[in-house]
Amino acid sequence: NEYRYDMLIAASQREVPPVAGVPSNAAANLGEAKSRGMEFEVSHRNTVAGGLYYWVKANWSVARSEVIYKANAPLTPAHRADEGFPLNQTKTSMATGIIQSWDDLYATVGSSSGGQNPQRMPGDAALLDFDADGLYDSSDDIVPYGYPVYPQNNYGISLGLDYKGLSFSILFAGAYNVTRNINSGHLGNERAYVPEYLLDRTWTYNPSGADFPALSRGPKWNPTGHYSRYDGSFFRLQNLQLAYALPQQWMSKIGMKRIEFYVNGRNLWMWSLMPDDGVGANHDISNYPTRKQFNIGLRLQF
Repeated sequence: NEYRYDMLIAASQREVPPVAGVPSNAAANLGEAKSRGMEFEVSHRNTVAGGLYYWVKANWSVARSEVIYKANAPLTPAHRADEGFPLNQTKTSMATGIIQSWDDLYATVGSSSGGQNPQRMPGDAALLDFDADGLYDSSDDIVPYGYPVYPQNNYGISLGLDYKGLSFSILFAGAYNVTRNINSGHLGNERAYVPEYLLDRTWTYNPSGADFPALSRGPKWNPTGHYSRYDGSFFRLQNLQLAYALPQQWMSKIGMKRIEFYVNGRNLWMWSLMPDDGVGANHDISNYPTRKQFNIGLRLQF
């Protein structure tokens, strides 16, 4: 368990009402948070008849946190306050669907920013006016969604064999209770870029089964609501290795302690509901995907 206090809160994260009579553009050590967690690990090792040695290991961990105080202004609505939620809690606007026609457009709430409303078109996301004041506002209508950016639960399973110098090992790793924001950044800021996973999902004038707003080119207000938030759970084949060590009786003849040849791979396969192979952070179109790696090598021990 851990309790932290006097945490630094950036000026942009403070809500100081004008009637307070103090400057709101200054950071302050006011934050409080607590966290707790635990980890379990079980393993089994054995050598069977004939000299086959094997091992199996599994681990699971849980981590929870909670913001106790973050200097929110009095009477701040619960969905806007950070207190009571985990650190790095995902927050987003909510889409109630995709605007299918001009009639639909005029029946949905507009933006509190007048300059954005003329840019709205069929195919855009219809955003939820969470506080029911008649307009969508990017400050007032952002709500907690899903889980924090980082996994609350991690687990791993590994096993290995060793028989007369030939060895094999494999490691699976996974995580769950995590939400990632995968910002496609499609066609924005003069980028002629569309992720492949969006091509069959985006709205068109024949929007059969579309579950993502229409693509847009050039400067335009194009909100996606919660459509860009994904369940970040994954199960990955993290490591796989096959190795062979030359017989020990050969080593004394050449003055070596050990010579081992190996071939291994990393990040070979992954199952996930995410559209890309990224773990541990939000995606802002500049992220590199997790790479598959293959190695062939020789280990020498003198």
